[in-house]
Amino acid sequence: MFDAIGCVLTTGRVWHHLPRCLSASESTVHRRFRIWSDAGLWGRLHLRLRKLHAEAGPVNLSQS
Repeated sequence: MFDAIGCVLTTGRVWHHLPRCLSASESTVHRRFRIWSDAGLWGRLHLRLRKLHAEAGPVNLSQS
């Protein structure tokens, strides 16, 4: 479900043009997106990811 929603949001595709390999119908993906949006999931997910990023500290790119 996340892959399908991410596909729409990052590519600009419309819901009914989801790739078949994502194995979800456009109506199911769109419905789940609306339910999660109405529940505030995306804002909470964003805040959680920001917190995890801050806790992890800076990334050291000089090490292999």
